[in-house]
Amino acid sequence: MAKEKGLLSRNISEFTGHVDVRNLTLFCRQLSTLLNVGLPLLRALNVLSDRTSNLVMRRKIKGLAEQVEKGKSFSAALMEERGIFDDFFVNTVRAGEEGGILQKTLHLMADYLEKDRNIRHRMKSVLLYPGITLGFSFIVLAFILMVVIPKFQDAYKMTNIQALPTPTVVVIAVSNFLNLYFWWLLAGLGSVLFLFWLWTKTSMGRSVLDWLSLRLPVAGTLQQNILLYRLARLMHLLLESGVSVQRAIEISAKASGNLQVQHPLLAIAQSITSGRSVEASFREHRFFPELFVDMIGIGEETGAIGSVMNKLSQTFEEEVESSLTNIGMLLEPIMVMIVGAIVVLIAVAIFVPYLGMSEALLKGS
Repeated sequence: MAKEKGLLSRNISEFTGHVDVRNLTLFCRQLSTLLNVGLPLLRALNVLSDRTSNLVMRRKIKGLAEQVEKGKSFSAALMEERGIFDDFFVNTVRAGEEGGILQKTLHLMADYLEKDRNIRHRMKSVLLYPGITLGFSFIVLAFILMVVIPKFQDAYKMTNIQALPTPTVVVIAVSNFLNLYFWWLLAGLGSVLFLFWLWTKTSMGRSVLDWLSLRLPVAGTLQQNILLYRLARLMHLLLESGVSVQRAIEISAKASGNLQVQHPLLAIAQSITSGRSVEASFREHRFFPELFVDMIGIGEETGAIGSVMNKLSQTFEEEVESSLTNIGMLLEPIMVMIVGAIVVLIAVAIFVPYLGMSEALLKGS
């Protein structure tokens, strides 16, 4: 099954021309290994282009080899493939190249990409079951309201039940509304979601969404821990590749993916350029917790900010794992309780008229 899934993923990427994180991680890992055993860069790229099974990645590596053969640096060759290698990737490789530690940089990049992919996969796994449960529940509820309730409505008319209880009247009204306007509602919902998606692509929409993602109960704390984990991991990678602290913060800001983190980081980089200490610059912004800032201060004093960032990334990675586990354990029973409560309420609303009719018959007898 795993083999079939990998084959499907590969075929899709070859059809769309997209290289996923898994292939990019493999490229960094394999290139780092080949450089570590002593192969020159050009020879290593040619070996990889011959042995890579993904056709898109093979073409890209072959193009990189051709650019290097013409005399370009590896980072300059990567810039020719901006659709795959973003600014963060190119700048990190350039730093490793200039510092003579390209093999180490590629190894660290592979570790970063792999860990980031694992976090994303873990998040999807936690949300998958509740998502499937919620989707299936909506289908069942729609079936009950649109198919089952009308049959009971006909039965009420046949049994001459005059005064229906309020819950039953409400359920019947909802059922009638859905039967009349279901497709219009579906089209309206689709339009709203499409417009919302377009809005999130705007600068204002993205800013609002980033702000909201950090202030939601439970999910906000998780998002903050994920952003701190990524920042620490990125900083460790960049600093170990020979990038200056100020430049590492700038690159991390642009690669953060959240404007609520990007703006403070760019301000911090500017503050450091003006001569302030790294710790004092971070302490000015409330987004960063005391532990994070205190550890940066220790790293600054000892001249080992890169090592401190590695420790911080491990700490926040554990926090993320713990949060995801807790959220997964909470979501499942909450979803079951909500869906169960709705079904019970509908069932009660359906059968209450019959209970009333039975009581009336018993009193009459």
